[in-house]
Amino acid sequence: MTENLKYRFIQRDEASKSLESLIDSNNLEKSILYSVTSFDPSRITECPRRIIYVVNGVVSPSHYKSYLEIMDRVFSKQKWMEIFSKSKGIKVVEKNVVSADCHYNISGNIDAILNMGGKLYVLKTQRIDAEQFSQIESKGAFKKHVIELMIYLWLTEVNDGMLLYDNVNQYRVFHIKYYSPVIQSITSKCLKLIDYKMKGEIPDRPYKNEKSLECVQCEFRKTCWREK
Repeated sequence: MTENLKYRFIQRDEASKSLESLIDSNNLEKSILYSVTSFDPSRITECPRRIIYVVNGVVSPSHYKSYLEIMDRVFSKQKWMEIFSKSKGIKVVEKNVVSADCHYNISGNIDAILNMGGKLYVLKTQRIDAEQFSQIESKGAFKKHVIELMIYLWLTEVNDGMLLYDNVNQYRVFHIKYYSPVIQSITSKCLKLIDYKMKGEIPDRPYKNEKSLECVQCEFRKTCWREK
């Protein structure tokens, strides 16, 4: 059993394998920057201080370097939309669905809603590199991607989602089910972030020094540790 498949809301089950089989059986080739003052589901697991920097519009040194990554992500998503639109057994009900909750100030864009066998699934496609693909093969889906998709399940009131990882000519699908304790934790965090935003405050650093993993990866590292 992989690391996070012990949770009942993350499954490599018949439904997720069915989507993979449908892709294979159709013999199809596998060959946004979203910036508003609301919280982005794709970043909600990050350090609260980092999220507030994003919401406040602080421009990081790496801000413009991500353009090629964005275009690669857009291309990957479009590729899968074309594959599913031609596939038997899969119907694309809606795509590029904007979903939001004003009370918790959270909004994002859903790749698509699929109908498989009369059941609805929210689809999230995620472009990853070869090293990351090896990680999901051994440890399961990444936590931040699971939570992002879970937020979309909550926003759309659809109970099931498909998390599709794409690495050029490889893919893997995880079936994600709605789990209310996760959402309760996220909505609680959103309310705290709203409070910081309304007061014009920056959250305390949750780490002792800038050598922590998230700090090392953070685009606001220098800005953050210069401030009190």
